[in-house]
Amino acid sequence: MKTLYEKHHSEGLEIICISVDIHKNEWVATVEELIIDEWYNIWAAQNYEDEAGPFTKNDGYSNFYFGAIPQTLLIDRDGIIIGSWIESTPENEESLDRLLVEKLNQYKIEDASEE
Repeated sequence: MKTLYEKHHSEGLEIICISVDIHKNEWVATVEELIIDEWYNIWAAQNYEDEAGPFTKNDGYSNFYFGAIPQTLLIDRDGIIIGSWIESTPENEESLDRLLVEKLNQYKIEDASEE
């Protein structure tokens, strides 16, 4: 994700990580250790105590979680999920990158025609 972010952030890519880690302090330390605090990191387990608890109907977890960790969703600027990958593999990363390049190029063309 860091490579994709560095490669495409200037073109409009934003990353939002939603964590369901129960222990917030450990999660915060990991975000800092991995130096992934340059994008949005949301801790969705705020309703946890020591076990799973209810989530609100408006949180990212309830709206986008499909039952796998880790899961990557590519959401276009209209809020439509246009890609989904389960697990972090080189093949999934290549597929995500291809779709991301395609979509960013499409946006460039659309934006240029609107000018």
